[in-house]
Amino acid sequence: MMTTLGAYLRGLRLCQTNVSLEKMSIKIGCTKSYLSDVENDKIMPSLAKAKDIAKGYKTSLNQMGKYL
Repeated sequence: MMTTLGAYLRGLRLCQTNVSLEKMSIKIGCTKSYLSDVENDKIMPSLAKAKDIAKGYKTSLNQMGKYL
């Protein structure tokens, strides 16, 4: 089974940073519902927002791209 971008990000947030969805959304500069939709693979972030997400989740765009 292939891991999705949302599952990858959720795993990073919970296992590595141990930050709530609400706190991560504040850190990134988006709404909690937007970030939830990204983590649940309902939406794909724009490149600009993906850069913010990568920084917040302490990963790289290159690594995130592996899950597209």
